[in-house]
Amino acid sequence: MCESGREEVAEIFFDDVAVPADRVVGEVGRGWSEVMYLMQFERGAFAWQRQAQLHTQVEQLVADADALPADAARVVGDAYLSLFALRSQCGTTVADLAAGRDLGPEISIDKLLLGTAEQVVTDAARQLLRPSLELDDDDRAATWRRRWSFSRITTIYGGVAEVQRDLVAERLLGLPRSR
Repeated sequence: MCESGREEVAEIFFDDVAVPADRVVGEVGRGWSEVMYLMQFERGAFAWQRQAQLHTQVEQLVADADALPADAARVVGDAYLSLFALRSQCGTTVADLAAGRDLGPEISIDKLLLGTAEQVVTDAARQLLRPSLELDDDDRAATWRRRWSFSRITTIYGGVAEVQRDLVAERLLGLPRSR
């Protein structure tokens, strides 16, 4: 259990477990390939759903701000720009998946844009709701603090951003391995 009181991440390892043949997904010993195939659906669908939620959060952020600072237009604009980039990418991804296309490493772009959007939106909240986000005890401040804290792990869970960038560089752009 994490500091927020919620269970965020869990791993379970089973050793020497017998799995009935009709319950095996894919080929035995090819679990990583199966996971990578399934991740494109998870990342694509999740990014589409999440960008819609983040759009709503930006609207809420503007409504929650008591007095907008002078740089509010830039801050909100950056949040929307990040969200529109994510929406454009994951909308295409969802359509491609629905058409039966296997995306492979292209899905790394969605993952990178999602992590970035999560952090840009919550960083905007820190700027626009300062100092209440850090100091107040009300539900609004607590909600935005939780969102900001969660956003810090979004470039880690489901595939670390550095690894995703390497995949894009090597497999999509054809750049040489950096290691």
